[in-house]
Amino acid sequence: MQKWQEENRNVASSHTSTLDSATEVPATKKIMRPQWLASFILSGLRNVTRMTYHTALFGTLLYERVGDIHVTIINGEEQELLLDELLQTLNPTDSGDTFGNLSREERLSYFIRLKKETQERRSRLFGEKSARYGLENMASDVA
Repeated sequence: MQKWQEENRNVASSHTSTLDSATEVPATKKIMRPQWLASFILSGLRNVTRMTYHTALFGTLLYERVGDIHVTIINGEEQELLLDELLQTLNPTDSGDTFGNLSREERLSYFIRLKKETQERRSRLFGEKSARYGLENMASDVA
């Protein structure tokens, strides 16, 4: 059996009861790896920051109110989401790509306007770092 299969089997068994049914004493305590939890959290946050049809409203809250996101685990390993850079890369080309809560005709123009306003707001709130990303490229998006 490969090592990752063995680890997955151990994880699956850790989701069972923590009591030994025969003796009703606590079984060996099994703990999730911190790296897995960090990966799960970051995966969900990355999904929200993509501003898709289903996640644009939630992503808007992050981009408007959060600087950057850093996830650090016990051993000091750190992963981060640099929201200025992520916001700059967002350029939906089809109205079906974003803001499912709006009519299809409104989606792209709303996204472009919101992106510009959000970048300006981030620049005011978070300073020079935010100002470096994207405002110079917004003219091509708006045209």
